[in-house]
Amino acid sequence: MTRLTHRLLISAALASGMAFSFSAHADSLENAGIWDAERFLLRGRAIAIVPDEDSSTNIGGSANVGDAVTPELDLTYFFTDHIGMELIAATAQHSLSVSNTAIGNAELGTTWILPPTLTL
Repeated sequence: MTRLTHRLLISAALASGMAFSFSAHADSLENAGIWDAERFLLRGRAIAIVPDEDSSTNIGGSANVGDAVTPELDLTYFFTDHIGMELIAATAQHSLSVSNTAIGNAELGTTWILPPTLTL
């Protein structure tokens, strides 16, 4: 399976998963207090972490980082009916390797990444 095919399959899986996500939110927040439940939204979904490893090494060749699909949890706080702040948390394990270097191809091991994101 080519890398492009792999990425397309991941994207299709995520898109179909999003079709099943749902959220319950109050019609209006004008009477809600700062800590009322209507201001919060908690969701779980799947995300793809697809690094772009356009890089070279000191010994020639290129570095490779594996893709990952992982569960993600997000919490949104609504300031108004239409403006909110979302914090996502997820973690994924990626394999690391180098290819076409002066020493040949080598598996370097694995690493965990934590891509927390805060958006408004």
